[in-house]
Amino acid sequence: MLARAQWYGYGLGFEPATYFDGTDAAGQETLYSALRARIEAARSRKTMLEMELDTAVTGIVGTEVRVGVRIIALDTLVDKMAGLMLVPVLFQDSVGHEIWGTQDTMYVPIACDVIGGPWGVPVSPRYAVEFDTVLTATLGNWRTDRLGVAVFVQDTATRAVMQSVVTRKIVRE
Repeated sequence: MLARAQWYGYGLGFEPATYFDGTDAAGQETLYSALRARIEAARSRKTMLEMELDTAVTGIVGTEVRVGVRIIALDTLVDKMAGLMLVPVLFQDSVGHEIWGTQDTMYVPIACDVIGGPWGVPVSPRYAVEFDTVLTATLGNWRTDRLGVAVFVQDTATRAVMQSVVTRKIVRE
């Protein structure tokens, strides 16, 4: 349940009703137009990290979920940062949820687990050095055909999310 409480929403297939940057407690609005300026401002900032999922490693093997992550620091300021956390959130996509008071069903992603505990795992990338890691979790009672992962690096001092990457489908090997 803690993982679900920490999840802010992702990939609903229409304009976002909320966003997650780690710093803005007022990140939920009713209209996309109210969010657009915040989203565009975030997109215009220079990133200090590049991050990607290692598709050769990421997958389901037996009863284990593996998530391979590669991080490259693009700025020397990262070398001085302490308290960075790598937070991999496993989620099931397209879980039906009835909308109260209507006959409609909304299909939403539901967080299943945060690998490494509720705050992820500490990470210390260094400028121009490729950092590779593989994180694992025991496969729960989840629909593996709908299992995805969202991974982000968060600065615990400022709460800012520095970079993120998502795959909506983790492949079973």
